[in-house]
Amino acid sequence: MKKLCVVLLLTGLAGCSAQSYPTASSQEDWKEYGHLQGLQGFVKASMTDIEQSGQGIDESLYSMYTQGYEQGIKVYCEQDAYKLGQMQRPYHGVCDGLKPEFRSAYQQGQWDDDFSTGSNMSESDYD
Repeated sequence: MKKLCVVLLLTGLAGCSAQSYPTASSQEDWKEYGHLQGLQGFVKASMTDIEQSGQGIDESLYSMYTQGYEQGIKVYCEQDAYKLGQMQRPYHGVCDGLKPEFRSAYQQGQWDDDFSTGSNMSESDYD
């Protein structure tokens, strides 16, 4: 039950802002937070970014955050990039190193969605 509460809390935090970090010093909390950040396609925070936010973090907590993030980003990058682009979801370039073709498929999905909905047309195109 405690783990479920932590996951729900971290999910809520991740949904509010990419800059809300866990306040606990639990390695599992930081790993789960990193995992959720990766699953959502956020850019990985540097240790300096976290420290500058006023959050106390040490190497072991950052290592757990990184492990979780890397697990989450692998899952994120396995999704259909074309569909992600069609849905006009933001993409922050996080898959470029893992799957170089991800960005082009994402951009193709965006373009195809723009074309099919006419959102790439200006008012003068309708005259």
